[in-house]
Amino acid sequence: MARYTRVKCRLWHDEKVRALTEDGRMCFFYVLTSPHSNMLGMYVLAPGYAAEDLQWPVERFRKAFAELLDKQLVKHDAKTNLVLIRNYLEHNPLENGKQVIAALKVLEELPTSPLFVLLNEALERLGKPYAEPLREQLSKRCGKPVSVSVTVYRNSKDNELAPQALAPYPPDFEAFWQAYPRKREKKDAYVKWRTCLNKGFKPDDIIAAARHYADECLRKGTPPGYIKHAARFLGPSEVFTDYIAGIPESGGIPRGRATGRGAGQVTPEQQQLIDKYANLGKPEPALPPGAV
Repeated sequence: MARYTRVKCRLWHDEKVRALTEDGRMCFFYVLTSPHSNMLGMYVLAPGYAAEDLQWPVERFRKAFAELLDKQLVKHDAKTNLVLIRNYLEHNPLENGKQVIAALKVLEELPTSPLFVLLNEALERLGKPYAEPLREQLSKRCGKPVSVSVTVYRNSKDNELAPQALAPYPPDFEAFWQAYPRKREKKDAYVKWRTCLNKGFKPDDIIAAARHYADECLRKGTPPGYIKHAARFLGPSEVFTDYIAGIPESGGIPRGRATGRGAGQVTPEQQQLIDKYANLGKPEPALPPGAV
């Protein structure tokens, strides 16, 4: 979600806006300031969510939104429900390399769409050299080459580098990401993924854990905001190990051998995996003196 959106007073004198019906104007201001929006002015907006936010019937929203399309105020990809606000970046430009870093993260969460071409053209018109990493990534996603110059810039203020275009993620991680129920902070999740692999965990086991966790969230009807970020799922506490063999019956699988109180809740398959991964990441025991 964008923290704020610049809406200039002269918008009320815009011919296209003045030509809208009352519902059309309300819909346009909703699209500009929607809680689903972001710093790119391009985001997924399902009609049902929009109608709920506006407290309208869905058909009322569709009719008002059609006015915006007719006036070329927005573009829409019906296949992905992606909305692009025309001229958004002219009034809300990316102003430095740090904002481009944030925009790259936003782009990771969006489904690939033909609208990427229009967004790329909008960035080109702005002519900001520090935005070229974002243009390169858009070009890779939409399969259309773009001509850019240098892709790394030194920020004189904070002595940091602007981002380079992101390299493609490996297929195993993409399979995990596809299976995981909450797709936020993909780059952070990939860092944790690499850490898990370095500890000796197998990609297939981690992918299976993601699928089992997704099934659990679906069965319980877990609200999206309460689903763990993938980076936390893979993080230091290794929550994913609870889900490798299936959905835990209650409270997750114990981290060590299942003995004593509550041990009956662990299946033989789960116990086998507990034993398999029990010592991963632990330091090797020191040799006694003279044992070499």
